[in-house]
Amino acid sequence: MKHLLLLALTVFLFVRTSDAQTNTKNTIYLGYSFIEADKFTGGNLSASGYEIGYSRYINDRFYGDISFGKFNFEGKGNVFFLEPEEMDYFNMSTFSLGLGYDFHQSESVILSGELAYLRHTTHELLSELTSQGVTIRETYNQVTHAPRLQLKARVFLTDNFQFVPAVAFGIRFRSQYTSYWLRTGLAYSF
Repeated sequence: MKHLLLLALTVFLFVRTSDAQTNTKNTIYLGYSFIEADKFTGGNLSASGYEIGYSRYINDRFYGDISFGKFNFEGKGNVFFLEPEEMDYFNMSTFSLGLGYDFHQSESVILSGELAYLRHTTHELLSELTSQGVTIRETYNQVTHAPRLQLKARVFLTDNFQFVPAVAFGIRFRSQYTSYWLRTGLAYSF
C-alpha cells in the first residue's frame, strides 16, 4: 500500500505544469470544516461549521488568503467548557489571514501550502460561585491566536469552479489549543 501511495504521489507531482492561473487571480470559496483540538490545560473540543474566504494571487505562485468561519463546538474534559444548552449553536468563530504558495500547477489540479495567522473565539466559563444552593456562573469569549499550516488542493471541475479539499494543523504557540482541521468546499476563480 505504501508503494502504491508513493507512486501515485510521484506521478501527481510530475504532471506537466501550465499557465492555468494567468487569467484568474481572484478566488472566493465556501467550505465545510471539521476541527479537533486539544486544550493545553486538559480536555479537547470537536467543532464543525462553515468558512467563507477570498484569495488573490500576488504573482504566478504566491497568493494571499483571508477567511471567516462560524462553528458549533463541543468541549469535553475541562471544567471551563460550557454545556451545549448554555451556548448558541454557532458558538465558535474563526478568522485567518495567510500567505500561500502553489507547489504544483496543472490544468486540472493545483496543490498549495499555506501559512496563516489563526484567531478563534470560543464561549467558555470564567468563574463559578456556589453559595447556599445558588450557583452563579460567569462566562466570556476566550480568544486564541495561533499559526496554522495548511495543505490544500484545488481540483478544477470547470475553467472557473473547483472542488477544494484541505488539511491543516494549528500550532500551539502562545495559544490555548493544538488543532487539526479537515475541510472540503467549492471555489470560484475570476
